[in-house]
Amino acid sequence: MTPSLAGFIWSLLLFIMLNTFVNLPIKSIKKVTFLAR
Repeated sequence: MTPSLAGFIWSLLLFIMLNTFVNLPIKSIKKVTFLAR
């Protein structure tokens, strides 16, 4: 019972994390250095 409950909680956590961060903007392709202005 305990391993299945732990697996369910981890699966739920992973599902929530994936759905939360799916809408983050994609990083730009060109590299921006700290000293470039």
